[in-house]
Amino acid sequence: MEKDRGLPFRESKKASLPRIAFISTNLKTTHEKEEKMKKLFFFAALFGLVFVLGCAGELVYIKDAKLFKVADDGSNNVAITVQPVPATGDYYHHPDVNHKGDMVAFVSNTYEGITMGSIWTMKIDGTSPKQITPLEDPPINFHPKWFPDNRPSIAYWGKCADDTFAICTISTDLGGGPARGVKICDTNVFDSSGFDFIQSPSGPLRIIYSHKPALNQPRRLYQRNFEVVPTCSGSPTEINPFRPPGVAPDDLAEAHPAVSFAQGMIASAVEWPPNVVGIRIRGVDQYGTIGAPLTFQFQGFERIMYISFADNDKGIYFSAIPTGGDSKLYYVSLSGFLQAIRDWITNPPASLPFPPPVVTPQLIDVGAGKSSHPSGVKNP
Repeated sequence: MEKDRGLPFRESKKASLPRIAFISTNLKTTHEKEEKMKKLFFFAALFGLVFVLGCAGELVYIKDAKLFKVADDGSNNVAITVQPVPATGDYYHHPDVNHKGDMVAFVSNTYEGITMGSIWTMKIDGTSPKQITPLEDPPINFHPKWFPDNRPSIAYWGKCADDTFAICTISTDLGGGPARGVKICDTNVFDSSGFDFIQSPSGPLRIIYSHKPALNQPRRLYQRNFEVVPTCSGSPTEINPFRPPGVAPDDLAEAHPAVSFAQGMIASAVEWPPNVVGIRIRGVDQYGTIGAPLTFQFQGFERIMYISFADNDKGIYFSAIPTGGDSKLYYVSLSGFLQAIRDWITNPPASLPFPPPVVTPQLIDVGAGKSSHPSGVKNP
């Protein structure tokens, strides 16, 4: 049995982070199964103390290549009109709201079906748009991400100043116009799919990202450290994928990592055959140690994409493709994950390997059309 590896990022007077993500699920006996269920019940109780029921706030998202903002109950759904219209085009993708909740980074281009382009920033109301990177030919920059310490800088996948394709960083306080960023991580990527930053109180700033190590392999999660000058150091380390019994290494895929600093968590999309599609949650202690994953399954979906934590990290937004449908927005409160654990305990699996607990997400109804790329709006 794995041991608890420390404290969450932020301690609570009621209870610390539920350590369910640190519990090993590699059980072989009935006694171990019973003991695990007792522990899950205990940690589920802590889960209920820390997390709050109900909706969490607002999110920015993409619908038919345009920017919108909506409450996570589907109300107050309004288009964000970018004024003036970016010179690089008015098709938008990959929004990311900064940690103050007042600025958005996004991709602009002239092609609705292409999600790469030029990186821009603006105020969350659509005013003061600023071009950060040039529009490459062909368009190649995507997935901008604000740094966690509110510095006026972003990172992105794309073309760097040394003419390589990597994760680059650039200041948003540009004085000389659009420019290529400085390479911080040469990831040698195949089919990359998102990244985020881990900033723990007693550990180094790290980047967690997803990509295919080879074209014929599934996406996996990796982490790398930053030095004082922000550049990745050392070799990338694969984050423990914990493949369930009977699942081959090339059958399990993980992508789209998102980090919660308040709760000390990493969420990621996961899937493996024949039909498991869901989200994984890993605990992260104050030293940055990442625990084993706890998987939650969503039924009736082909794929989970683009995960973001909600305001105060009380829930998770994600876009997903329901079976036979178009991409939609969904929300699960962390108390919803708690309910899935309770149901799993009430009706435990009869035999190994245990199937993941099933979670029913809440549809964020924004009408017809393809909606994706949610980014939670923080309200400090």
